[in-house]
Amino acid sequence: MDRTNIWQLLDSSGIGGIETHVTLLTQALRSRGMNAEIVLLNNHGPHPLAATWRQAGIPVRVLKDGIFGLQRCLNKEHPNLVHTHGYKAGILGRLAGQVTTTPVVSTYHAGEPGAGRIRLYNKLDAEISCGAPRIAVSEEIAARIGGDVHVIPNFISVPSMPFCGGDTVTFVGRLSHEKGPDRFVEIANSLPEISFEVFGDGPMRAELESQVTRNIRFHGNVPSMAHRWRNIGLLCISSRHEGLPMVALEAMANGVPVAGFGVGALPDVIENLSEGYIVPPGDTAQLASAITTWSATNLSERAQMIFKAHRKIKSTYSTDVIVPRIIEVYSSLLQSAAAPSRITSAKKVAA
Repeated sequence: MDRTNIWQLLDSSGIGGIETHVTLLTQALRSRGMNAEIVLLNNHGPHPLAATWRQAGIPVRVLKDGIFGLQRCLNKEHPNLVHTHGYKAGILGRLAGQVTTTPVVSTYHAGEPGAGRIRLYNKLDAEISCGAPRIAVSEEIAARIGGDVHVIPNFISVPSMPFCGGDTVTFVGRLSHEKGPDRFVEIANSLPEISFEVFGDGPMRAELESQVTRNIRFHGNVPSMAHRWRNIGLLCISSRHEGLPMVALEAMANGVPVAGFGVGALPDVIENLSEGYIVPPGDTAQLASAITTWSATNLSERAQMIFKAHRKIKSTYSTDVIVPRIIEVYSSLLQSAAAPSRITSAKKVAA
């Protein structure tokens, strides 16, 4: 598949798990000789990851006029394949792909079905995807979509040696209801002797900051956590819904164990009490207890958990393990797309 032109299509104005996934996937494809680029459906102004993409040498294309602009670019550029991420890119990407006969594959990242219009869009995205290759990052998401779905988990670039973190307990993510930052703040307020940090922004931030005590610090959005993991002791995932959170993989790869509710694929990633802590969904008392247990562990016990968490990600969720599985989906789709043209050519010769 060398020099195959692949577009990673998404609608994005911020930083989240999808953006991290797309960045890592595009880098991995380009390192394998493919001409992969990121294509943004709409111009939402300067993107917070623009500098990161530029430094990584990733081409980024920003479209105009929604689906019409996408169709024009597909007809002009003729990429071999479009890989969509998120419901808006999925819906518009597949419609434009049908009109322009461009092969399309879609990845489903969201663990939550959404509410209101988002719920409707997610349902539509799943329903009109039948017949095209689909990837889900967890078994739970695959079951919700239904039909034939490739279950391929998220992945991360794994450092050779994990950092030994600090003593803070940290939340990283969007400050919105499905991510449960209110639960994180509730736990932090109940454990005043432990330091807590929040990285991220969202609609709940002002409300949450009005509730905090002095042991919680808000940092807002940051373009990358790469140089911050070394100062973090434990990542807390207090989500109400999840798929396979990229932030959990990133933390464990960098030597930061995770304590979280058993939602989405987290119980598959983390062996409880060995590689981190998994508690029943929504049980804030047990999650607070897990954090207290971690805080009381000595350096030797923490080092063992760090090593095991790092080993799990390297063996099961690393770029080298997962990306070849995505490339297999691409290859199969491109071979299927090429078959009708070969049949048509054969009929012309026979005539």
